[in-house]
Amino acid sequence: MPLYCSFVGWSGSGKTTLLCTVIRRLTTDGFKVAAIKATHHDVRLDTPGKDSHCFAESGAQPVALAAGTETTVFLPSDERAERRLRRLLEDAEIVIGESRIFSEGLRFEVATGVGRLDELKRPHQELDALVTDDPDLARAAREAGLPVFGRGESAEVAVFIRERYEAFTRSAGGSGFGG
Repeated sequence: MPLYCSFVGWSGSGKTTLLCTVIRRLTTDGFKVAAIKATHHDVRLDTPGKDSHCFAESGAQPVALAAGTETTVFLPSDERAERRLRRLLEDAEIVIGESRIFSEGLRFEVATGVGRLDELKRPHQELDALVTDDPDLARAAREAGLPVFGRGESAEVAVFIRERYEAFTRSAGGSGFGG
């Protein structure tokens, strides 16, 4: 079972930039990392008139589009799909989710243009670490007991994840790990 790591933050906070460097660092260190980009927008990648759309409309689940360069799996966004997605990710050691809070694992917020804890996207009590360059916000987070990283500290974030992963794998089969 992989360690799930969620990164949330307001649009434009630098989540994607940070995550690309964290993922690069973890994969360079030999970890198998999977990534999920979640959005609150309704997005339909499979369009009417395409064969794969027809298969899904006919009741097939999941539906995959396999090409010479990559394979795309279409899953409806429901509870069953969540279980299927977890099975697809089970070979990963670490799963990075952008803009998604998993029910378990590590929870980070990347904060830019936020000066107080009550302005974060998620309550700070729900977080395992904060990424910010704002000194006042960093000080308040540290006073609240939250580890803080600067936005340019992707290597340190990767080390934090690696250390938590090692503790996670030592725990009882990886079960019961939470932020």
